[in-house]
Amino acid sequence: MNFIKEQYFQVGKFLRSKILWIFIILSFVFLGVSVLLYFVLLEHQEMVVALFKQFTEAILSKDILGADGRISSGGLFFNNLQATTISILLGFMPFLFLPVWVMLVNAGSLSVVFAMIKMTGAASVGKMIIFGILPHGIFELTALFLGISLGFYICKTLCIIVCKSNSGIRLKDELINVLRTYLLIIVPLLIIAALIESYLTPLLINFAI
Repeated sequence: MNFIKEQYFQVGKFLRSKILWIFIILSFVFLGVSVLLYFVLLEHQEMVVALFKQFTEAILSKDILGADGRISSGGLFFNNLQATTISILLGFMPFLFLPVWVMLVNAGSLSVVFAMIKMTGAASVGKMIIFGILPHGIFELTALFLGISLGFYICKTLCIIVCKSNSGIRLKDELINVLRTYLLIIVPLLIIAALIESYLTPLLINFAI
């Protein structure tokens, strides 16, 4: 038990000192880009329809929906885990900061969905955010942004090491902190998000329609 407490203590220390501001800044950028794209897309309805069709096809191509049309919590979890893991691994390419592109793609996808909802009048956008996104999104987006932030941090750290040979940074220690965060924070958040989105969100969406 003391070992687990120590691991969480180390994760908290790492997040506060190294990741917090990256997480906050990227979250605000995500929100700003999402809102901006939403209003831009409302003026381009044909583009929204085409992008929404691509988004729907991409979802259907994954093992997220079961044979009965219900959301598979397992499929959803592994899909989100894969996306988050890729966000972290992309950070191993120095100078490119590719995890940011993952964030922008997700911001664009969310904007397309809400623009489509607004255009068709299928539901209230505000209610859909409250009942359809927030319950699971609090956990899912936190995990995703945390993964993107970790990828960003890895990329930044590698840039410093490459450009400054005497940086004093111990890459092994930083990667251990990243792994701790992944296992102790990100994975549990994604499990909770998948369960909520599978069993609770479909019921709550009825309040938005």
